[in-house]
Amino acid sequence: EYKADGNKLSMREVAKKYNMSVNTLYTRLQVSKGLRVIGNQGRHSILSNAQESDLANCIESMGAMGFAPIRKQILGIVETYARNEKIYKPGTSTIWCPGRDWLQLFMARNKLSSKKTKTMHAGRISAIKNPFIINDFYDKLENIFHKTDLKDKPANCWNLDESGFPMDPNNVETVSRVGQKVVSVVAGSGRENITTLAVCNADGRLLDPL
Repeated sequence: EYKADGNKLSMREVAKKYNMSVNTLYTRLQVSKGLRVIGNQGRHSILSNAQESDLANCIESMGAMGFAPIRKQILGIVETYARNEKIYKPGTSTIWCPGRDWLQLFMARNKLSSKKTKTMHAGRISAIKNPFIINDFYDKLENIFHKTDLKDKPANCWNLDESGFPMDPNNVETVSRVGQKVVSVVAGSGRENITTLAVCNADGRLLDPL
């Protein structure tokens, strides 16, 4: 029995009086007595917040450099770390080994997601991340438009690009920050490719691919 307004009432009567569920009332009473702690939802993490933050930042940096890790690699990194730092499974003398459940919760806590990545040559990815190269390209393009009087003539501005499609694509699912765009860096390709040449102009007209 509990007192409400000086009267002894049952828990169900108190819950009804204050328009709340019995379970909610019971939980709040447990917390007030120190018998229960309400924290973040989900299983308690073996690693500290600082350790998880460092790992998440490392994964983000790897993705930015074109080497986003796959799930298996992350589990391997964490397992090696746990072994070197002697992090034991709670209540045992066994070295903790992360599993898929832990990884899924870790990704949710640190805003990481899985995504398919596309391969890109190392020389190209270094070029597209260099602002000086990008700005220099558009400066030269603007000069060409002025010299050829093509600035307001989109039908006369054509662009073509050669693209290769590997016969055995190796796109893999990697882990990176939510919203982070990542590509997988490759030094070269010894695989068989089908090459096509796409041509279009600034007015939207397309030519048949070669």
